Amino acid sequence: MPAQLLSQTEQENRWQSRLSCTVGTQVEVRYEFLKGEPVIADVVDLHKNGCGLSLPTPLETGASVLLTGLHASAAGRRLAGRIVWCRLNSSRGYRAGVSFFQPLAMEEAPAGQAEEPVEDHYETLEISPSASEETVHYMFRLLEHRYHPQNPRHADAEKLALAQKAYAAIGNAASRAVYDQQRAAAAAKLARQSLASDSDRAALSATEKSKRWDLLALLYDKRIQSPSKPGLTLTEVEAAVGLLKDDVDFAFWYLVESGLAIPDHGHNRYSISVKGVDYFEQRLDEMRAAELRGSF
Repeated sequence: MPAQLLSQTEQENRWQSRLSCTVGTQVEVRYEFLKGEPVIADVVDLHKNGCGLSLPTPLETGASVLLTGLHASAAGRRLAGRIVWCRLNSSRGYRAGVSFFQPLAMEEAPAGQAEEPVEDHYETLEISPSASEETVHYMFRLLEHRYHPQNPRHADAEKLALAQKAYAAIGNAASRAVYDQQRAAAAAKLARQSLASDSDRAALSATEKSKRWDLLALLYDKRIQSPSKPGLTLTEVEAAVGLLKDDVDFAFWYLVESGLAIPDHGHNRYSISVKGVDYFEQRLDEMRAAELRGSF
């Protein structure tokens, strides 16, 4: 059944089967029976029945391997699987697909204690953080009078409580100094999170580039192996690399819009174009040349 024809319940079940493991998590890969040195790899895709890895050295296709580090709540647990494919990646590393011998069970990582946000007491009192102590007193008295229960036009118990809480925090120099430190720390943390978001976007971009390369390689191999039927359906892509339709929508959109792939929407197939073949072979030659230069 094509991926886009799956019922909503089936799609949700498949997505819920993913572990609480984020893209970029490092795992240790060892061959079965622990022969040879372990290889440290980054997880680029993770599904119930398999995962995609990015690693510095190639793995033997068809070999059985043991993975350590996929489970968020059991870092030392090993998972067994088989290397389905492994190929040179566009970044001079390697990408590999692993099929697990047993489907993974959903394991939730322990939830961390959520931090309460720092309230902006200056905003509550409608003043600037640089306001003088006299201004703080004046605005609190004004708001206290405005929201007091005896004021029939503007009485508001909730806003009055907020004003009283703000005044308790910044109404005197000592407590205001403590609050200002907390407020500055919260602002700095928010700035760091913004930078982390940029880092996450960079990682996502690298992952998408790897997906496009992998899909183009699949289409290239399919064109050579089956010239009369060079297209791949989304179901065949999922079976080959363990990616669902939602995983490859952006990648296929890019390949089609750039002219590297040709869609056959009537049969839900994609095939590589002449431009795609030229691009793939050129990049493959460049990567092999770079690999040879790096070996000397």
